[in-house]
Amino acid sequence: MSTAQGQEENIEAPVDEDEGVVVLTLTPYFFSKRHLTCGNPSGPPPRISQNWRSREKLKTTNACLLVCLNIGVEPPDVVKTSPHARLECWIDPFKLQPSRALDHIGKNLQQQFMTLNPRLRYKPCLDPTHDDIKRFCTLLRKTAKDERALLYYNGHGVPKPTPSGEIWAFNAKYTQYIPVGLAELQSWVGEPTIFVWDCSAAGNIISNYLRISEERKAASKGANGRGSQESLPDPEADEYFYSSIHLAACLANETLPMTPELPADIFTSCLTSPIEMALRYFVMQNVLPTDVTMEMVEYLPGDLKDRRSPLGELNWIFTSITDTIAWTTFSRQQFLGLFRHDLMIAALFRNFLLAERVMKEYQCTPTSCPQLPPTNHHPMWETWDLAVEGCLSQIPSLMNGIIRPPSPVDYDPMMSPEPLNRHQELPENATYHYVNSPFFAEHLTAFEVWLQRGGSNAPSWDERASVENPHPRRPPEELPILLQVLLAQAHRLRALVLLSQFVDLGPWAVEYALVIGVYPYAQRLLQSPSGELKPVLVFIWARIIAVEPSCQADLVKDGLYYFAGILHPDEDDRYVDERSSPLPNGPEHRAMCAFICAMVARNYPAGQEACLRETVVDSCFARLDEEDYLTKQWCLLCIASIWECNDNAKAYAVTEGTIRKVVDLRYDDSAEVRAAAMFAMGVFLGCTMDETGRLLIDPPVPNLGREGVYTEKVQGGGSGSLIPVVEKEQRLMEISLAIEMLLAAKEDASPLVRKEATIMISAIIKEWRGWAVLAAWVYLEEDRAWRLGEVDLKGDSPIRQALDEWLNSDEMDYDEDPDTPEEKEILLRNFFLIVATLFEFSVDDNKCVSEPAGKVIDYILSLLFRSPFCSLPFSTFNLPLVSIPDHASKVAKVPPIQLPARGSRLSALSGLSANSDAASARGVRLSPDDSLPEHPDEDNGIVSNTLRRTASIASTLRSFYTMSRKKDPSGKTNGTSHHERGSTAPNTPPPKPSSKPRPSSFYFAQSPDGSPPSSAPSPTSTPSPNDNHPRSRNVVAIISSVVQDDMERLRHRRRQQEPYSPGASSRSHSPASSDRYLADDSASFASQIRLSPSDEQRHKMPLTSPFFDWSMEYYREPQMKRPENEEPGSVQYNDQMHRKLRNEQMIIKTVHEGEEAANYPWDRSFGHLNNHSAPLNLKFHQFETHIGMTNESDMIHIWDWYNKKRLTRFSNGNPKGTGVTSLHFINEDVIGMVLTTSSDGVARIHRDYHEQRSVSLISAFHAVPDITRSPHGSGIVSEWQQTSGTLIAGGDSKYIRVWNCGKEVLISNIPTGEASCVTSLSLDYESNTQFAAGFGDGTMAVFDFRLRPEDAAVASFARHRSWLQKVQWNRRASREILSASVDGEVRLWDLRAPDWSVADWRLHRQGLSSFAMHDNAPVFASLSQVALSSFRTQTLQVQALSGTHTTTLSRLSVPTNLYQPPTSSTVSPFIPFASSVTFHRNEMMYAVGGVDGTVRLLGLNSPMKDKVEWYDEGDFPPYVDWGTIRT
Repeated sequence: MSTAQGQEENIEAPVDEDEGVVVLTLTPYFFSKRHLTCGNPSGPPPRISQNWRSREKLKTTNACLLVCLNIGVEPPDVVKTSPHARLECWIDPFKLQPSRALDHIGKNLQQQFMTLNPRLRYKPCLDPTHDDIKRFCTLLRKTAKDERALLYYNGHGVPKPTPSGEIWAFNAKYTQYIPVGLAELQSWVGEPTIFVWDCSAAGNIISNYLRISEERKAASKGANGRGSQESLPDPEADEYFYSSIHLAACLANETLPMTPELPADIFTSCLTSPIEMALRYFVMQNVLPTDVTMEMVEYLPGDLKDRRSPLGELNWIFTSITDTIAWTTFSRQQFLGLFRHDLMIAALFRNFLLAERVMKEYQCTPTSCPQLPPTNHHPMWETWDLAVEGCLSQIPSLMNGIIRPPSPVDYDPMMSPEPLNRHQELPENATYHYVNSPFFAEHLTAFEVWLQRGGSNAPSWDERASVENPHPRRPPEELPILLQVLLAQAHRLRALVLLSQFVDLGPWAVEYALVIGVYPYAQRLLQSPSGELKPVLVFIWARIIAVEPSCQADLVKDGLYYFAGILHPDEDDRYVDERSSPLPNGPEHRAMCAFICAMVARNYPAGQEACLRETVVDSCFARLDEEDYLTKQWCLLCIASIWECNDNAKAYAVTEGTIRKVVDLRYDDSAEVRAAAMFAMGVFLGCTMDETGRLLIDPPVPNLGREGVYTEKVQGGGSGSLIPVVEKEQRLMEISLAIEMLLAAKEDASPLVRKEATIMISAIIKEWRGWAVLAAWVYLEEDRAWRLGEVDLKGDSPIRQALDEWLNSDEMDYDEDPDTPEEKEILLRNFFLIVATLFEFSVDDNKCVSEPAGKVIDYILSLLFRSPFCSLPFSTFNLPLVSIPDHASKVAKVPPIQLPARGSRLSALSGLSANSDAASARGVRLSPDDSLPEHPDEDNGIVSNTLRRTASIASTLRSFYTMSRKKDPSGKTNGTSHHERGSTAPNTPPPKPSSKPRPSSFYFAQSPDGSPPSSAPSPTSTPSPNDNHPRSRNVVAIISSVVQDDMERLRHRRRQQEPYSPGASSRSHSPASSDRYLADDSASFASQIRLSPSDEQRHKMPLTSPFFDWSMEYYREPQMKRPENEEPGSVQYNDQMHRKLRNEQMIIKTVHEGEEAANYPWDRSFGHLNNHSAPLNLKFHQFETHIGMTNESDMIHIWDWYNKKRLTRFSNGNPKGTGVTSLHFINEDVIGMVLTTSSDGVARIHRDYHEQRSVSLISAFHAVPDITRSPHGSGIVSEWQQTSGTLIAGGDSKYIRVWNCGKEVLISNIPTGEASCVTSLSLDYESNTQFAAGFGDGTMAVFDFRLRPEDAAVASFARHRSWLQKVQWNRRASREILSASVDGEVRLWDLRAPDWSVADWRLHRQGLSSFAMHDNAPVFASLSQVALSSFRTQTLQVQALSGTHTTTLSRLSVPTNLYQPPTSSTVSPFIPFASSVTFHRNEMMYAVGGVDGTVRLLGLNSPMKDKVEWYDEGDFPPYVDWGTIRT
């Protein structure tokens, strides 16, 4: 099963059999990534700082080899020792005739260079004259053109270069030395060029070459500064003069070594024959006794290209060693430029490292440009010596009977017409046994140790040591070796597994792998038929493309089929053959393939077409039936990436009917899958996947220097232009899909899902904005009428009559197939629901939901305020804002459609509280010059803190009031003066059209007998000054034109496949109908419902979602590495272990103390807490010394009861007029969170509740959305079960809802079947499925949510005669329930005898205010009410329950500190009394909250409390490490 951020499971810990206590280690809820980020990426995607691709478009293609030996004539400035080095290209020139020797040297030199790169065209130039050098160099540049050329110079037979850098050549008769200036050489050879200088004092050449280049650069800049067009240098002049690379044998003051055992051209030998030179150097430097001689080294068998032979394996190891030295020593830019861009340059610099090591032993320092740090003492050279020693030790056995001994002809140059073959080929039938070096296996093991032992935690390798970072990171030395191992079949699988573990460490590791050169190997391995490589290759490619999305173009060319085949539903988990074992985590690897395909198609039309060709869409839809949530999530995202801006793919989904699979996943168990379904549907309806706004048309080609070609995305467009249905069906399909998804998201507990649904619905608002504006107009106008109590049963409001006339009239429908009244009504209903839900989302407690919803609402209101609806004579947008009056609660909510939280949610837009009487009493009116307050929490009559609204809505309202009231010369605004508007009676309705309405069931009042509403005009209607306004003559024409414009937009989309601009295209109907349409002066109405360019930019629709980028972070995060809290020895692990052991000890101690709790009094005082407000809810933390309490409003107080210190005080965030009615600590094993439910029906979860600066709201959802307001309600009461993550909520509702908080889904919606509210809930912890509910009329019922909701009530108890204050399941006897009512009666029930209580007690004659029972002790406590006769004290009783009998353990008088009788028993309308009592779940203590805000802490007064609370080492469970806990 996948182990990503969406799955939450409970894992049982070991059982302490001695104590009989089961301790569960529970997975914390609301701790997953979606809760911490709400679908927002943690930061910008990582970008590779240095482009790992080869941007260098230059390749070395031609070479000129200048050899100036003049054999037999020694240069005058060099005094050679006797004996001295004589070999040139491994030939002794003095044993041959000078002319033949020179020819053989030239051939050997060319062959040696060909071992580096056989594709180059080499041209030897032996003992050249000045003219020869000019001719050869000019020809070299002409042949190479703009590519890089190689110029090699051997000056062993000429004088040293001059101090000015001049080299020497010969005259035609070889009697004089002719200097060749570097300036001339530059002009002949040109750039770019790589120079190899093998001569003494070669450093002079490099220094002077650089000086001349600087002078030319300065001259070029000077000419450019004078402004002469003729003298302007080439734009690439800087690169032209500085694109030269130099390798020199020694510094300016050094002479080449003359040791006779070494070749004279030691620098050339190191560069072109590194293995031979390295072996000779090893034998010469080896001081240990050995049987290997210098002559035997030359007969090491094998071929450099055969890695299985001794010589080939040494060459393979040498390449790995030198790459590792460069990787760990050079900067990243140097490594990429010298070892990864050009094969010839890489070979020369790889061998240059050997030359530096060898020649520095003989006081000669090779130098280069660019200058490199020294590497001759790198520790990897010792590894090389070890490998060489292991190989050379086998030479005697290899030579025995296989390689013939050397004969005199081999050493007589006079008898050998061809160059010597130092490594002879074996006979055809010759065999030998060679033991391969353990070099690669050992370094793979070292790399594995590096991965396992925390080497990945070192700092970055390219950072230099500084005060801030004194220990820069070193990269893994074995990474270049790992790359070389991929070439070998024997170690390939192990190397790939280690590489997958490395790239799993994060984007930085992927960057290292790309820089080192893994990418071409990974590409070639996709062509491998080996099935065992598939899982690891899929893993590696998922990490690569997550960090470097530009790989998509390469996969489209060759590689996409690899992943599409694995994703195909016919592909089995057995990737290899029938003999192989099943692939572990097959679903997760398929999810990776879906992710790779999604990245290939993302923002890349060619990738989308490739996915369609490879049937990736069909495979993804087929995989949606699997159980693994990660597979479904990425299949949906892959489908969305193919759908984006691709009408063909959308049409294919509709034709095949697979679009319904996306809709069906709206109720999936995983919140990530539900959010992905919303995301995919949003893309289908016209949303884009990111904010880049660009599609890649032609991918960039870095090695050719070509940038990518992009085009802008076309946002919107609905479901596209190629849907194979008629226009009306396409409209119905788009709106129906959106409504289905929105209704599911509205009931979803996950903010992530609601956020994605909001973004999805913005596409519908964009395409069908006319309908949205109409629905918003109806919503706002009708809501105002409802607030003012103007809604009656006659249905005579102007808006209703206008809608009725529009639904009944077809005179404005000029379509060939006009909408029927029923179709209009259905569409208006749907958009009314959309607008109402958006208003609700705009005041969601989660900002990730409210912010996008606020943007959509702003867009709708901006269109509405610019529409002709605002200029209608009966428009109320200019009237003062109003709140809900007292009589409004008695008025029936007119629309039959169920509106979500209509009064309270809309108050956020209007700025008034649903329960604010002060604002309405002031009669506040908003004029054009008034400004909305900046702080919505201030109760100034316009904006209250009941429901928060976004600042953007406020700014929209301001702009509307300023814009829509344009003054005419007479000083009136739109025909009505300020005085006339202000003096209009609030209950006087505006005039109504006289047209006869058609009865409709939508949003019209129904008479009690169900008859249609009357159309009689209101007797209070008065003529309006705006009756003659051209835009108010025909409301039906306005409505028709607005909605007709949406259809025209769809027609234009289907015809031209491009966005439609209102008013830009005429309607494709008869001229008569068009003239008739324009004659009503309504054709311009629709074109006016659009925003200015600046407003369009501010209200950009549809919205874009970061969900894809957020989901992609999963493949950038380590998955193989254990979390920090599971890593033994880490701080988090130690803290978690300590907490676990402490909790287990506390539970064990509770069992011991609970047995004696009924034998001692409970009157021991532990102190008191002064909260300064009545603690209506009290709750102890199970393990920490924390106690939470709430007051009558929205404040939550967290105290440390042990230290008597308040930790935090924060707001719950519920609206004004509501209160917190339930409080729970959840995830108590890890300190946990605070879960509250308030009377507005919302459950809120706060994290870091114990730190004042860190406390924050992490999630919120409507636990009980369908609240029925009543004068005496209970708000929302709830019960939390940690083991299963179940939240049960009920209250002022006809339903009790059961939520699974791990999946954030509704399990059951159980009807209570009672007329009164739910007052208390208690869960049976043994079954975890049954719970008891108490009601306000004294009834108690037991429900089982495993049954169908209508059958969930399994028992009912109706013996109490008053409000049930508390029902609680007896955890020590699972069939018993205690109930306490406010009249002081307490009853004990047995589920086996529901008709009558088995025991009852009348504890308080003056009434009971609070009741509680200990979870682990047979003890309960009750607190009396504050009576008028005895208001100074309350009676507290603690009773011991034994069977059906009780024993009074303590009876205490609790002072109230009141000086006069209270006028009310409570300060909250949802909690009957202002005092409370609660028990600690584990400790033998309880808290009593008084009406004066004092919380008294009392507990068991027994000798056991004086004992040591921690047990000895032997009392701990066997798996506990006592040393760890003691530390």
